[in-house]
Amino acid sequence: MNNDQIRDAKALLPMARSMLDGKPTTSASDGAPQQFALAMANAELLSPGWCLCPARADVDTAILEQAYFARLDGGHGWLCTRCRKITQTG
Repeated sequence: MNNDQIRDAKALLPMARSMLDGKPTTSASDGAPQQFALAMANAELLSPGWCLCPARADVDTAILEQAYFARLDGGHGWLCTRCRKITQTG
């Protein structure tokens, strides 16, 4: 994302937070400012540690239960929508 898109995403962050209502969304990505704002809001919901949920053993189920998160410092990855812990970082 370029600087203008990041600026737009930061401006959309308050709205993204209210849309999530405390629950991670699987609609987040880094493809557009609106989706990046959702990814930043997802990052605020992270709990410390790695996901140990049993569903991670089932790839199809695990994909449905993960949400993308991103931070302005470049940190990003996937969190479990059930326990809100990290499943993968990048």
